[in-house]
Amino acid sequence: RLAQDLARFERSRQDRGIFEDLIRAGATPGLLARLFGMPEAEVRRQRRVIAPESAKGGRPRQPDDADLPQIDAAWRDLLREDLAERERYWRLAAAFPGYPLAALELVVGR
Repeated sequence: RLAQDLARFERSRQDRGIFEDLIRAGATPGLLARLFGMPEAEVRRQRRVIAPESAKGGRPRQPDDADLPQIDAAWRDLLREDLAERERYWRLAAAFPGYPLAALELVVGR
């Protein structure tokens, strides 16, 4: 029982870390709400606390045309791996730190 509780706590801690990383990476409230099963209003509230600079909204910087094939290829590679969707987006954001995740989401969602 203790081992299960510790495993659940560790999973929860990891999920929280990914949530915060995705906020800092510029994920949209809609994506975060879907990935973590919470209302967008709660995501926005937490985003104002965790990364107030990203809570201002506005159009994100779009990837350069030259980077689009690499982003697409990276996403296809991530889809082939046995990963949770939130892990895929987390890895995509880590692979392209120069772009906000909101922009990367638009690229892979085309």
